[in-house]
Amino acid sequence: MQHINDHSETANIKFIHLRRWAIKANHMELDLKTHYPLGGLTVAYVKHAPNVYKVAFAHCNKKDHYIKKFGRDFAVARLLENDEVWYVSTEEGRKPFDAIVELVSCVRELRKNLKMEVR
Repeated sequence: MQHINDHSETANIKFIHLRRWAIKANHMELDLKTHYPLGGLTVAYVKHAPNVYKVAFAHCNKKDHYIKKFGRDFAVARLLENDEVWYVSTEEGRKPFDAIVELVSCVRELRKNLKMEVR
């Protein structure tokens, strides 16, 4: 992974961090005093064309307690190097966040199905 020094390249990149939390089955609400993060997903995205965003992910280790810099560096490197990038459309008034969360859900389901077929 290259170190990202050129701020002009990354000036328009935005981030979303989706956390996974350890929540006991009988609890319906997240209590930050008794629950702790278990990794998650850092998403880097940038406008690629009108109504199209280029997206890249970095999966966080389950032991990660959210060190922003690492996840962002990995996601940005993938975005800039076109390594495992995806494209989402924001046509019909969709917000980038909604389109990206839908993409994350689809990718997770796809990977889960592929793993089942390989076994």
